[in-house]
Amino acid sequence: MSEIRVPDKEGWLEKRAGSKKKENKKKSAWHRYYFKLYGSSLYYYSSEKDSKTARGVVQLARVMIEDKKEGGEKRFLITIRATERLFGISAPEEPEFLSWISFFQQAVSRDPISLPVKGEGEQGVFFKAKKTIAGKAASSGLGKQVMKSVIPDEIKAVITAVKDIIAKDASSREVADRVERNVIKLALKTYFLYENKTIKLEDFSPIEESLKQALRLTLTVYDHIGRIKDPALKEEILKEKFTVVAIFLEKVEQGLIDLLKPFLTAKSISRISEVARILARMEFFLRAFLDETLWESVSLILNFSRAYISIPTTNSSPSLVTTNSTTTNSTTTTTTTTTTTTSTEETLSVTQ
Repeated sequence: MSEIRVPDKEGWLEKRAGSKKKENKKKSAWHRYYFKLYGSSLYYYSSEKDSKTARGVVQLARVMIEDKKEGGEKRFLITIRATERLFGISAPEEPEFLSWISFFQQAVSRDPISLPVKGEGEQGVFFKAKKTIAGKAASSGLGKQVMKSVIPDEIKAVITAVKDIIAKDASSREVADRVERNVIKLALKTYFLYENKTIKLEDFSPIEESLKQALRLTLTVYDHIGRIKDPALKEEILKEKFTVVAIFLEKVEQGLIDLLKPFLTAKSISRISEVARILARMEFFLRAFLDETLWESVSLILNFSRAYISIPTTNSSPSLVTTNSTTTNSTTTTTTTTTTTTSTEETLSVTQ
């Protein structure tokens, strides 16, 4: 049985067909339609009973909504300003006008919902854009700005921190920018596959489990490695553990390739491997943990990862950026440090 979608709001409104934003453009006629709002997608139908295929759709995500309660040819007029088009929506009465304005203002920050639409019109514009946006969004200033406008601030901070580590590891900011573009392109293409029900969330379960295993091990190292004072021993343990982390990330890479290969081009699939060649390496993690200038970035990324996989902070173990306090009793200090180091080695040695 197909999923029954309940609109966020519905009702009769008048619409003026989209027109180019030019002053000398002749205004189109007004037509009455039955509107249904789903997420940021405003669909319109010939009648209230016509629920199978819409006449068209106006996308509200990240557009400007203007309201005019007085004057003009339509008293209760809502103007939707997209990048290159204008849409006029008119409500019959003030209560409906105010209600629709409220829903539209919420809709601009929501995701679009795909439903069947007749012909081309606005539908054609939207779905043609969907086919090309994944390839162009990350490479254009506007596309990148749009993507970042819908990403939560904490994830933006994580992306910046990862790019800082990549730039230091590869000695190139250009490499970091290229990884970001590839990740955004892949994320967009994957989202569209999910939105079109080509793939399901549960398809990602094995991939996510491998990712979480990599993060769990990295967090365990992060929580305990600060206690080891011998630089040679510390580097030896980090190499051993991060080799295992790289193996988990290689499983993530292969899982994504196996899942997406039937639906994406060879060029898109190659982006997965390109990102993995940068991130799924023991040397990448080793550089991040041994370079003091990157510790702040590492701390930010792993604190976010801890929340993602719900691992509590190990209060008894200082993090990589925490130094041990000293005591006035030199004998006690030496004993404590030795015991802690031994305990830490045991903890890390049993972690897989």
